[in-house]
Amino acid sequence: EGVFGKFPGLKVVMMESGISWLPAFMWRANKTWKGVRVEVPWVDRPPADIMRDHVRLTTQPFDAPPKQTDMEQLIDQIGSERMLLFSSDYPHWQFDGDCPIPPGLPASLVTRMCADNPLETFPRLQASA
Repeated sequence: EGVFGKFPGLKVVMMESGISWLPAFMWRANKTWKGVRVEVPWVDRPPADIMRDHVRLTTQPFDAPPKQTDMEQLIDQIGSERMLLFSSDYPHWQFDGDCPIPPGLPASLVTRMCADNPLETFPRLQASA
């Protein structure tokens, strides 16, 4: 009940949950919120916006569509490249081995998933000046 308002820097990382379900979930959360805003006054903006600011998901298992254009559409539906963090699932037997990053992803998204997003999510990993 308002935990992200009380702790604005808090991030929640969901591992091994995939990402393809997220656009529909965000849409449903926003739709439901519009009908119950009076009952949840501490939720002062659309739930999808709160998720974009506070929730991160890892790429393993990568259940995204195989076509690059579909992946770009998925990211567009999520509304943020900042929500994705790279993960390989190593040392589990089903990890992606020599191809942990699906081919065809834009270089900017790969950089964001592998470097920028983890450093923003875990700021203590950044080298101190």
